[in-house]
Amino acid sequence: MKNFKEIVANSNFPKQSGVYQFFDNNNQLLYVGKAKNLNDRIWQYANGSINSYKTNSLISQTTKIEYIIVANEAESLVLEKNLISKLQPRYNIDLRDDRSYPYLKISKQNSGLAIEITYKLNKNHNSFYFGPFLKRSGAFEIKKLLESEVMYDKGQKANFADKQEIEKKFNICKEILQKSQWIEHYREKMEKASEQQQFELAQQYFESIKVLEQTLKQYQNIDLPKKIDLDFLYCNQENINTFVITFFFYRNGTFLSHRSFIIEIVLNFEESLINFLNFYYKKNFIPDKVILDPQMSSLKWSFIDSKINIEFTKNKSFLQILENVKQNHYDFIANNIELNNQKIQQIQSILFEIKQTFGVSKTDVIMSIDNSHFANNLVTTGIICFINGEHNKKYNRFFNYSGQKQGDIDYMIDGLSKYLRNKNFIKPNLLFVDGGLPQLKQVKIILEKHKIEAKVFGLVKNQSHKTSHIINENNQQIIVSQNVFNFLSLIQETVDEFAKLHYNKKKIKQVLNN
Repeated sequence: MKNFKEIVANSNFPKQSGVYQFFDNNNQLLYVGKAKNLNDRIWQYANGSINSYKTNSLISQTTKIEYIIVANEAESLVLEKNLISKLQPRYNIDLRDDRSYPYLKISKQNSGLAIEITYKLNKNHNSFYFGPFLKRSGAFEIKKLLESEVMYDKGQKANFADKQEIEKKFNICKEILQKSQWIEHYREKMEKASEQQQFELAQQYFESIKVLEQTLKQYQNIDLPKKIDLDFLYCNQENINTFVITFFFYRNGTFLSHRSFIIEIVLNFEESLINFLNFYYKKNFIPDKVILDPQMSSLKWSFIDSKINIEFTKNKSFLQILENVKQNHYDFIANNIELNNQKIQQIQSILFEIKQTFGVSKTDVIMSIDNSHFANNLVTTGIICFINGEHNKKYNRFFNYSGQKQGDIDYMIDGLSKYLRNKNFIKPNLLFVDGGLPQLKQVKIILEKHKIEAKVFGLVKNQSHKTSHIINENNQQIIVSQNVFNFLSLIQETVDEFAKLHYNKKKIKQVLNN
């Protein structure tokens, strides 16, 4: 197999804008990137100018490079986004550990208003979003409050007579979420309910007031525009492998919440940051402005999505907020970065040990398969993947059994065969079967039939349904360290839970239908 530098040296990359794609020896897409100058960017990899752990892992697996020339940077950005969305290359930034934060959505409809908690945003003139909330419980309390204010009248569901009435109630919801005088309004209602010994209602008002106060609390002596949404962010490269980014979210001039991320670097800090922001704002609310420190203007921002309005501020009030962001940022690093580094080192150590123990050269895709059923009914086969040592849920797949024979081996053959018939399936380097020798042998036959070179091992459970030991195709027990055993036990527990999850969903559906 040629090394990466040989591949680059034997190719002739153009000095034009475009998108490049890295493939492995199974012709699976590893990474999609963009560049103003394709030749310069690819040679940056080959010359070792980009040397993070994740970059080294990427280029060590790359056996083929393809590129597409486009007219300008804007076209390359659009093409890159489309390719990543469609093909989901595993080395592109993926917020697989991102906790989704809820928003409240108030929308005007023909028959009235709809108030809901949502994790997806689709802004239009008929909808108003408020968030993100740090906790779903906070969003739920405010939702109940809004519903009691505009959706009911004296305990009865309100009728919306016309569009003017809908518009009026819509604006009341917006005011409640934006203007602090409503807190006094609800405090009076709470006191009245308490006087009338309606203690449960009074408690509901108390909880809602508490959330509203937290939500509408503003920093002192900071004058922000009241009708626009702002995100303030600060980031730094912590080491060659990671950078850290912290957001403060301001909605309608008030501080709402904050969050921080530790992101692994692919390529370099600059490109990883811009790729992250493009990906993050594709999934999350895009504010009117994203405020950054003027020092960050030296980065090349030409590839930032045009929908993201970046501003390098000199405004004193904004700079004061950025100082608060910075302080929280370094507090987060102090509390989390060392643990994150230890986690990365531990995963790398375990993967290195797995390579030695199981005789494989790569461990970037470790797959596991398991069945779930009750008395051979509602049979479900689950398949999961650990990518570079971490479970990546976007590669989870489940399959319903459609055969006639009954038995775990038949179920596993059917599920894995269906998986491999999907043209976008991800090929494993190593596959662990939840089961014994019969399952292991059949899975190995299926892989060979599809010309997939991957070693297969069995994870055998004890009577307590926990991992007992690992076997090879000769039914020999494989001795592993405690760290590797714990890691493989985690894989077995994860695939078991995934298969059971979808079995239980089918069971509930069956009960409801009956």
